[in-house]
Amino acid sequence: AHTGNVPFSAFASWADGGGMAEEQLQHAEVLGNMAQRCNDCLKEEGCLIEVMAVAHHDTCQAMKTSYEEHFHADLAESITTKASEQDGWIFSNNWKTAMKALLETEEELWVRALNDAMRGLGTDEDTLTALICTMPDRLRQSIFSTYEAMYGKSLVAHIESETSFSYKKVLVFQALPPANCRATILNQAMVGLGTSEDQLI
Repeated sequence: AHTGNVPFSAFASWADGGGMAEEQLQHAEVLGNMAQRCNDCLKEEGCLIEVMAVAHHDTCQAMKTSYEEHFHADLAESITTKASEQDGWIFSNNWKTAMKALLETEEELWVRALNDAMRGLGTDEDTLTALICTMPDRLRQSIFSTYEAMYGKSLVAHIESETSFSYKKVLVFQALPPANCRATILNQAMVGLGTSEDQLI
C-alpha cells in the first residue's frame, strides 16, 4: 500500500486503532481532492476559475491549508506565478486579483476593498460609502485591527484624511462601532462652551 512518507508499520498501527471516523475520512478526501484539482487546474485557467468560483468561502480557506500540506506551496503564490506566465486578457491583473481574493479571509477582503476605494489619486466615494454602510458588526473590530496591521494606520484615520465636511462626519460615525459612535456624539454635545441640548436629548 502507498502510504507516502509514513512507515507502513506506523500506518497499520494507526489504522488498526480505529483511524478516523467515516465522516472525517470523507471530509479529508473532499479537501484532498479539491487541493489536487487546484494543482491540476493551475495548468488550465478555465478549470481553476471553475473550481475557485464555486467553492464556499470556508472551503477555500480549508483548501489553502490542504494545498500547502499536499504540495508544500502557497496556493495564492502559485496562482500569482500562473497568472504571470503569459500575456492575454485572461491573465490580466484583474483575473489574478479576483482569484487571489477568493482565498482571502473575510476581514482581509473587506480591508483590501476599503483601502482600494481610498488609495491613490481621488476617492471612490460610491464604493467607500457602500462598504462602510454595509460593514458587518460581527467583523467590525477585526476589520479595524486588520486594517491597521496591514496599512499602518487606522481605518477611521484614513477615512478622515480622504474625505471632508459633512460626508467625512457621516462616514466616520457610520464606521465606528455603535457604542463608540454614541459616546462620541454625546461627548461632542457637551464639550466646550455651552451644551447642545437637542443633540444630547
